[in-house]
Amino acid sequence: MPTPRRCPAPLPTTLLLAMLVAGAGSAHAHGVVLTQDTRSDLEVVEVTAAFDTGEPMAGALITVFSPRHPAHPWLTGRANREGRFWFVPDAEQPGYWTVRVREEGHGAMISVEVPNTGD
Repeated sequence: MPTPRRCPAPLPTTLLLAMLVAGAGSAHAHGVVLTQDTRSDLEVVEVTAAFDTGEPMAGALITVFSPRHPAHPWLTGRANREGRFWFVPDAEQPGYWTVRVREEGHGAMISVEVPNTGD
């Protein structure tokens, strides 16, 4: 009669889950850094998006929301190879404009103040 072979004990579910979570976390452990600069001479807003490692968010989806309609995109586009995006806000909509940047599950938002230049 053959001797029964023992199968190795299965990993406890919590250990298996911890290994999966640890592996997933290291694959997606990027923060996002957004900066903005407004060129008052041209009224152009430049947003620069990068991961916290310094790598530009090339091709990131950019969505701009105006103060008048903050729930509806005013403009959409893509960042260039350096993670930069430019837009000219509507001067007739002073206040805080919101810029949302997303790429591969990572993202952040930044507010850009457009001053009231009316008399």
